[in-house]
Amino acid sequence: EVARLEDSADAPLFVRFVALPDRSNPFPQEEWGAFTLSLRFLGRHGAPLPASEGESAEDACLIDIRVLVHAAESRRTGDVAAAHHAWARLLSQPPGLVVGCLSEVNAALMERHWADDNNRPYPPVDLRDTYPTECLRLARRFVEEAADPQYFHKVPLRERGPDLVFGTLGRFGDRSDVEVLRRLGRAHRYSRYALDALRILDSAAAAT
Repeated sequence: EVARLEDSADAPLFVRFVALPDRSNPFPQEEWGAFTLSLRFLGRHGAPLPASEGESAEDACLIDIRVLVHAAESRRTGDVAAAHHAWARLLSQPPGLVVGCLSEVNAALMERHWADDNNRPYPPVDLRDTYPTECLRLARRFVEEAADPQYFHKVPLRERGPDLVFGTLGRFGDRSDVEVLRRLGRAHRYSRYALDALRILDSAAAAT
C-alpha cells in the first residue's frame, strides 16, 4: 500500500527491507518480495542504497545484485555506474554462484502470484531486459563450464538457475551458441533446457 503512494518521503520505511534475506526462511516468497519491492522503491525515488555486509560468498553476490535491481529502477548516472562495477565483480565470480543468486532475485521480480496484476505496486520486471549483454555473457560461461547453480537460499527451487541461463540463451543468443546447446542436449542433466533454447533459436532464425 505504501509503495503505491509513490511518496519519496517514505523511503526510510523501506530501508530495513533491503537487508539480506534470511537464508533459512522456510517460506521465503514474501521476504523475497519485500526485498525486491523495497530495492525498486528506493531506486525509483533516488534514495541511496544502504550499505550491507555479508560473511559468505552468497552474501557478497547478493549484495552486488541489490545494486543491479536498484540501478535498473533508478536509471540515474551514479547508480548505473555502480551497477557497471557490480557486474565487473559478479562476472569475476564462479558463474554457478552468480546464476543461482541472480535467478532467485529475478524470479521474485517477475513473480505473478498476485490475484490481480493491476493491484500490485509495480509491474513485473526482468533484469535481463536491462542487462542483456551481461546476462548473456554470464549464461555462456555457465554452459561452457557446465556449472551447477549455487543458490543464496538454503532450500531453493533448483530449476530457477537453468531456467534463467537457457532462457537467456534462447532470447539473446545466436548461432554461435548452437554447438554447445546441442552438446548439452544429448543425455545431459540440462538436456531439456538446452533443447528448449535450441528450439527458440531455430524459430528466430527461421523468422528472419
